[in-house]
Amino acid sequence: MHHPSLALRSKLMASHLSRDLRGTHHTRSVRVVAGDSVTVLRGEYRSVNGRVDKVDPSRGVTIGGIKMEKPAGEKLDIYIHPSNLLVTALNMDDKRRAAKMKGHKAKSKDASPERTKEKTPPAEPSIKPLDVEEIQDGGQNASGEEAAAEPQGSPGADTREGKNPPSGEERA
Repeated sequence: MHHPSLALRSKLMASHLSRDLRGTHHTRSVRVVAGDSVTVLRGEYRSVNGRVDKVDPSRGVTIGGIKMEKPAGEKLDIYIHPSNLLVTALNMDDKRRAAKMKGHKAKSKDASPERTKEKTPPAEPSIKPLDVEEIQDGGQNASGEEAAAEPQGSPGADTREGKNPPSGEERA
């Protein structure tokens, strides 16, 4: 994924929720937005807590209090990938986000629908199987005549010259 679209990059900006938020909102992860409180889980700044200042889908997340100092004294933001963060408090200022988080319901085994639906019997075959009596009669039809192996005017048999190659006896 060297050059993902912005929509995909935005989707990849999700972080895990802390255990208490997981129980409250019934979801495991959420997209990080500015204003969320997070804890860094990996890297040089492990176990540092702070608020998200800025979210850039192509670079990562900046956290207040985590800065890099240049030799000239200038301070720069450090970008951390959201997969290395744990969200400890959510910013619910956005009404759409709040409504989405309320929409998640608890998943339990008791709430799942029962599978009591019975299987329907298979449909009867459209081709009628041969009766045992017909097979024992030696292939005779109802009038007692023996059934012909192949009908006389079959559409595949073309007797014009050049259409079907002659058999071995006709060549000689």
